[in-house]
Amino acid sequence: MDFSVAQIKLALDGKRKAKGGLNNDELRKLAHACGLLSSGSRKDLQDRVYAYFVSRDLGEYIYNPAYSKEVREYGLLNCGPLRTSIADIYPSAYRFTQKYCDVLLLKHIRYIVGPVNYTEQRLGDKIFHIFGETHNIDETYSQRDTVTFSSFLKSLLTQRKDRLYDIYVELDFVSSEAEQRKFYEESMPLNQILWDFPKCFSYRKECPYNARFHYTDYRVALRPVDTFKAEVGADRTVGDVYTDMCANRIVDSPRARQLLTIPRFKKRMQNIVHFVKEDTRLQRQLDLSGIKTQLLQFFSTEKASFIAHYEELYSPDGDMADLADQFRACDTIIMDAYTLARMFRVFDPLQQNIIVYVGTYHAALYRRFLSSMGATTTCDVQSDTTRLDMDTVRSVSTLYVQSM
Repeated sequence: MDFSVAQIKLALDGKRKAKGGLNNDELRKLAHACGLLSSGSRKDLQDRVYAYFVSRDLGEYIYNPAYSKEVREYGLLNCGPLRTSIADIYPSAYRFTQKYCDVLLLKHIRYIVGPVNYTEQRLGDKIFHIFGETHNIDETYSQRDTVTFSSFLKSLLTQRKDRLYDIYVELDFVSSEAEQRKFYEESMPLNQILWDFPKCFSYRKECPYNARFHYTDYRVALRPVDTFKAEVGADRTVGDVYTDMCANRIVDSPRARQLLTIPRFKKRMQNIVHFVKEDTRLQRQLDLSGIKTQLLQFFSTEKASFIAHYEELYSPDGDMADLADQFRACDTIIMDAYTLARMFRVFDPLQQNIIVYVGTYHAALYRRFLSSMGATTTCDVQSDTTRLDMDTVRSVSTLYVQSM
């Protein structure tokens, strides 16, 4: 149950048998639910619970999809550290999730934990809300005006039911039910999104919200045919080699210098561009986008920029770390071509409100492409931490305001 202010007052007043009050056992459960020590005398329990609630406003009623009913905004069911709504969540995500409320009223959300930047761009009848994250969390924060990105989505989708949202998240593309539920230890926000919206990301797409969720990371399709894998040995996956490179375990070795030459980088770029042109699923997305020519031209320029930057960085006797990172990152063209194509694809109903949650590199590229297409930027927020302050745009962003 969600304890009301009246019940708490009765419990603290010591009226054990008062109608609606809490007996000793219930008081211990209340203390435990608040994350407080639940042993000791009744007076000790009362003192602890009183200290917890004395200045705590439980707020307005808000719909919480975990219970399919309205609860108090700052009550234990919505914000308590031991609330049942997150009891079965993935362990590493639980430690991150329990610090914040399940949902908050949009008017009360100032901070979003996870993204480090946000832009709102308009192009024709489409509004693009692009969030960029660094795939990590560097701090924890107070909860009364702060939510995780996943909780922001739940708050938005339950309070703006009249709008259809298309939501693009940097999660690996899957082609079957058996491939579902891959968790990402490096990014708690991505884990939480995957956990909070399982039916929206399911292969059958049985989403209970007025939203369409989209995987964006189509790079997984390249891995089985990546020639770089053959070059480094059949017993090594591409991911293994990249991890070693970026962790500097082979970056300064003679083998690394053989792998990271300019001709090899150009060959890899050629293989990636060839994959984009030949993969049937990716080609279908490009064909259905209506802007295939613009996308291919844009990514041709991106390819040239990748190569020029690599040539600028390269030195036979220099530090290989930056080169390893560039070698790893150049396959982002596959993910970004796939995602941008789907963002312009015609669905029924049409896409109008598009939310994108990806790494900062991808977010910056999408903004550049939209600007090249003539999009206007109406909101721009940047942060030095993984908590994004939305205060300056709450009065203008269509994520917050009622009118379009």
